[in-house]
Amino acid sequence: MVVPTGHFRYKCRHSLQDIKINLKHQHNQKQKKKVKTKKSPRDGANFLSVCFYWWLIDIFRKGRNKQLEKEDIYSVVDGLESEHLGDRLERGWTNELLFAMDTSREPKVTNAIWFAFGASFVILTASLVFVEALYICQGLVLYWYVLSSVSREYLLSLCASSALSILLHHGWNAIAMTVGTQLRVSCHSLLCKKLLKLDANYNRIRDINEKMSQVTEGLVLAEMAIVKAPYILIGPFYALLVLIMLWAYFDRTAVVGVVIMLIVLIPLIVMSRQIASRLLQQCSPAKRERLFLLEEAASGMFQVKQRCLGEVFQNKIECFRKKECAATDACAILHTMVSVIQAHATNIMTLLSVTLYTLSKQIFNEEEAFLILCLLQTLSNPLCTNLPMGFSLLTKLTRTIQVLQELLVMIDCPEQCKYEANNSPSESKVVLIDASAECLSDGPTRLSKISMNVREGQILAVIGPWKSGKTPLLYLLQGEILPSSGVVAVKGRTVFCPHTPWLLPAATVKENIICGKHVNDQRFKLVLEVCGLVRDVQDLPRGDRTVIGTDDGITLTLQQISKINLARTLYHESDIYLLDDPFRWLGRQVSDRIFTRCILKLLKDKTVILVTDKHRHIVKSDLIIALKNGKVEGYGTFSQLVNDIAMLEQASDLTSDDLDTDSDDSDVEEPANSSTNNKFNIVECSYNYCRRYSYYPHPQSPVTKPATKILPYIEVTQPETKPVRVWSQMFPVITQTRNKFVLCLIVLGLISTQVFLTTWDFCFIVGLDSTTNSTWHHWLKTPFNQEDTPLPALWYLSLGAVLVGVIVIYSVARTINKASNTVHDNLVKSFFQAPITLLDQQLLNKLFGCLTQDMRTLDEFLVPSFLNLIQ
Repeated sequence: MVVPTGHFRYKCRHSLQDIKINLKHQHNQKQKKKVKTKKSPRDGANFLSVCFYWWLIDIFRKGRNKQLEKEDIYSVVDGLESEHLGDRLERGWTNELLFAMDTSREPKVTNAIWFAFGASFVILTASLVFVEALYICQGLVLYWYVLSSVSREYLLSLCASSALSILLHHGWNAIAMTVGTQLRVSCHSLLCKKLLKLDANYNRIRDINEKMSQVTEGLVLAEMAIVKAPYILIGPFYALLVLIMLWAYFDRTAVVGVVIMLIVLIPLIVMSRQIASRLLQQCSPAKRERLFLLEEAASGMFQVKQRCLGEVFQNKIECFRKKECAATDACAILHTMVSVIQAHATNIMTLLSVTLYTLSKQIFNEEEAFLILCLLQTLSNPLCTNLPMGFSLLTKLTRTIQVLQELLVMIDCPEQCKYEANNSPSESKVVLIDASAECLSDGPTRLSKISMNVREGQILAVIGPWKSGKTPLLYLLQGEILPSSGVVAVKGRTVFCPHTPWLLPAATVKENIICGKHVNDQRFKLVLEVCGLVRDVQDLPRGDRTVIGTDDGITLTLQQISKINLARTLYHESDIYLLDDPFRWLGRQVSDRIFTRCILKLLKDKTVILVTDKHRHIVKSDLIIALKNGKVEGYGTFSQLVNDIAMLEQASDLTSDDLDTDSDDSDVEEPANSSTNNKFNIVECSYNYCRRYSYYPHPQSPVTKPATKILPYIEVTQPETKPVRVWSQMFPVITQTRNKFVLCLIVLGLISTQVFLTTWDFCFIVGLDSTTNSTWHHWLKTPFNQEDTPLPALWYLSLGAVLVGVIVIYSVARTINKASNTVHDNLVKSFFQAPITLLDQQLLNKLFGCLTQDMRTLDEFLVPSFLNLIQ
């Protein structure tokens, strides 16, 4: 049985005075937050201000004048707090888990979402019925207004219905977007809570990262999915109502156009959107590989420059980009089809209905033509645009929720039954007796029969080559992985310092060190001093309140980030400190100074398990355990293991003192490439090693180019290529991509399409007038079924509009895709060919953001958005 001991002992160590001080600090922090955080202006706004969004005027005015300050950030609107929404969905998920256990079935996240937001979905759908019904009323009022002698009442009713329809429709969209935001925030909150509880012993870390990225990208569509999804239910009801009215006012032949649209056009639009989504999904592996290459290059750009591997990376990225371009070109055809159908759906329905109505020897006047045109135009937006878009967005959101469900059903890390403390000496803090375990998180690593005994106040140095089991041993002691056999006894609370430094995004230095715990100023100043961060913090613009961890914020060196990473661990007082090579990125003098202050002085009464490769630190350790292939090669003091350490140095990556040098008194000096994994330095060997092992150097470290005489047959040139800003230079890139004559033809084609449609409306209404005898009307009224009707001219105009629309819209889509590819190529060239003197980490992060987020927007959303703008 695994029982954690020392938890209550740890609590008892705090005196009553310390508890009072902590409570006082917490109260002061809460008061400061209350004072600093402004109340949302929407909470105090009246009904009219909320309806017309008048409460946003002051914020827009300040933003337009560029006068926004941090003090203008107001608190979250009631009902949108992530904690509240996360708890709301978590309760639904917990109930679903319990119900699934009782009924012996798999739990479904959709049931939990329905439990949390089902009432909101029902209310939104029911209210949309009333909002959309007003559109039909407008057409009827117009028809009655033309036929009635009492025109004033009908005109007032038309104005009232139009104003009410606009007001309700925009208000409904705002409420639906709010519900979508609540759904997205709650899913993100539930996912974050799950990831914190996730078992570390997984062999599919990359798969988990891919699923997380899929969920993050898919939940972005939650707002639009909630807005468009109700049309899936409202659309057929809407079409049925229009069919009844057409049947009542006209013959049954007038409903043929609507029926054909429901049977042929809408399924065709839905199918086209589904195929486009599948094409983009099929090219997602190539996209992930391209982004992975860019991330690797960004993290090790200085090493890539040193080894002249930029061309290798560019060629690989270009290969993956070509696969994406093939998918986007196919999607351009599908987007063209959808756009043409949506633009001409009303004309097609009207022509089919009127043609069959005329062939059945029925005659209708201008008023009836106007009524049928109004009724069919009301179907264009909900059926041809919103309903297919609702199907597409709901399908993507459902797929995202399925991926979220796969993450939620993964095994949690065991919380309570972690360690076994029976049959172990009372004075020992960490005891392992023939403990075996398997770690699958970073490649299969098996620990076999590990035995050791560490007492309070001792330092255990863990040494060994790469993939020897050093980090899995710390995972085992922390409880992230369970032992398969043997005894693991850990008395007291543990705190873990990872070997890869990290920062909280958009947080201050103090928030990064405190990391959500209560504020203890005395402890905070102490860890700043022992970690050598006092001078670094003083040099920052706002001291420990300086925001770091963002692209536009303060750029810290890797040494400073490593110090903050260690300070975060030391701030949390604990009994056992598990340090996974915390001095990896620090220079010799800096690491020695911090080792003396932290390990030998501050933690002298604590138990420290230190993974290191530095001899000067190993010598000062009380105990040493040498691992190789998950087995113990040696265990004891330094004097007992001198020979074993020498053998490990020859066969592994232990570093000696003379290799780890830096200048005197340098707290910000660049560390030497000494690590427990010297394979970070084999980037020059092959491209595959570059993919697997990234190196994170100092942003401003000097890099010398290799001599050209080494490669006499290659002319090494590094042109100064300025980075291309995606949005500001998009249209110049388009003009470079296409000939100006072709662009003029495209513009003329767009104008011609609109002229065709406008002429069509004119012919349909005016062409039915039998009172005029002009040449224009005689040309329109070509004999057709022994009746003078404008149907032939209407068919000619429709066919011309469709053909010109297909050619022009496809040309526009291809032009935009080609322009986005040009932008991507220019960004990649800027990424790899810019002189190294111009590169810093902030610029690399901006370029990487353009190549990831902005390029995704250009590839997936620019073409549909531009085509909708054309309509």
